[in-house]
Amino acid sequence: MTENFLSFNHVSYILPNGEKLLSGITFHIGFGEKAALIGANGSGKTTLFRLAERVLFPNSGSINCNETPAFLPQHFNPNQTVKDALGVARILDALERVENGDGSAELFDVIGQRWDIRSETQKALADFNLSHIDLNASFANLSGGEREKILLLRIFLSSSNILMFDEPTNNLDEAARNAFYDYISSTPKTVLIISHDRTLLEKMTCLYELADGKIKKYGGNYDFYRQAKANEKERLEDQKSRLESQTAKLSGGQRAIEESTGKKNRAAEKRIENKKYTKMQANSMKSAAQESKAKKIKKIEEKLSASQEELNAVKLSLRNDQIKIPTPEKPFLKDKVLELSDVSFRFGDRTLFSGLDLILKGGERLLIKGANGTGKTTLLRLILGQTPPTAGQVFLYGKAAYLSQNLEMPIEDGTILDNILKMAPEVSVNEAYAAAANFLFRNKDALKTVSTLSGGERLKAALAAVLGTKNQPDLLILDEPTNNLDIRSTEILETALKAYRGALILVSHDQVFTENIGGFHTLKLS
Repeated sequence: MTENFLSFNHVSYILPNGEKLLSGITFHIGFGEKAALIGANGSGKTTLFRLAERVLFPNSGSINCNETPAFLPQHFNPNQTVKDALGVARILDALERVENGDGSAELFDVIGQRWDIRSETQKALADFNLSHIDLNASFANLSGGEREKILLLRIFLSSSNILMFDEPTNNLDEAARNAFYDYISSTPKTVLIISHDRTLLEKMTCLYELADGKIKKYGGNYDFYRQAKANEKERLEDQKSRLESQTAKLSGGQRAIEESTGKKNRAAEKRIENKKYTKMQANSMKSAAQESKAKKIKKIEEKLSASQEELNAVKLSLRNDQIKIPTPEKPFLKDKVLELSDVSFRFGDRTLFSGLDLILKGGERLLIKGANGTGKTTLLRLILGQTPPTAGQVFLYGKAAYLSQNLEMPIEDGTILDNILKMAPEVSVNEAYAAAANFLFRNKDALKTVSTLSGGERLKAALAAVLGTKNQPDLLILDEPTNNLDIRSTEILETALKAYRGALILVSHDQVFTENIGGFHTLKLS
């Protein structure tokens, strides 16, 4: 029997505003398991992590962990050395003192069994392409990408046997993602990860889905989970058909009782007329019929109410957010949409790229790849005219639109409708409402304030402004759009981009996402 390494027992957590985020959840992770926590943004995944880390405490229930998990602290001192940031400074310093002849017992206690810590650290740095970094260098002087990798390695190099990661691959380039996948696959330690990275989820041994304050275990990887969800949907479809039939029968039964009681009343009236019943007898007969009717109808109404409630719950579970991209009122450009001629860009003494020539035609799809720091986002800024090239020329034809990874909107304190009108000024108010409805913001939902939207809602609002009207851009540019999206939102974006017929430029390290859209030419920067 697998030993439970981390256990949540009937845990509930209530937010400061009184909303119950987690409701009596129970789950257990065994030693050596590779578990992933999935769910919509805002479902409570990070809160669950904070509870496991004892940063937060449950309102009820208990959490048991065999040892302190390794995780990234919320507050981190930037004014430290790289080896401090990696969490190995104390062991490395103790090892150096022992090698220099200090035989103090406390040094041996610090080192424990980790006599290979130096080579272990160097291998970890090499695997993430960080061999050039001096362990005594200032952590603050590293680039953002380097700091992020160092903090991930801090968890891998920890002495703890349970490792916890919150969206670890979001900002990693392709090489770093592959190194991370290899570490996860090879470590014998227990791993718990929050992630929407479907390549990473395929490497898990089990998935826990958090929804509506409850948690459900799926005992396999992401492919297993998808098949299980498909089976669930099929079962719910059958249940929906059964409940609709049952509801219709109950409604019919209610009408039959009404009609039967009416017939009995009319029969009693007729017998009075024919002097077969006295008025007292007829009234007694009517009263008994009404009493019998009331009892029968009450029973049917109770069954009908329960059946309708169950049917509504099943329909909610089967809800499928189907977005709609309208047919453009004018054809997209078929000839050149973008042309780069001998384009170069230097940043200080560093040349990001030089002599770059590119022609993108209408309807073509271009995937820009490259390690972090090779100039992918800079190239997008050049294309959009936000930054001039050091040399060469950029020609952009037709209408272009850009969605950043943070999905910034032009009027953050405005409504969805305001932003659609701002980003597509040629449309009328009614057309803007129609664009919002195409992305599931119907009627008054179009008046939601952008700053209050969830990640998934913000994505749909941005897509509504860009693709929801009939005046769509000839070129759509996206920079790491899936970084902050949950799985369902990523699937909605995939659907939108597959339906879009204009030219597309995408920067993404999400392999499953790019494969699902398909049809890309690739430009690799190095």
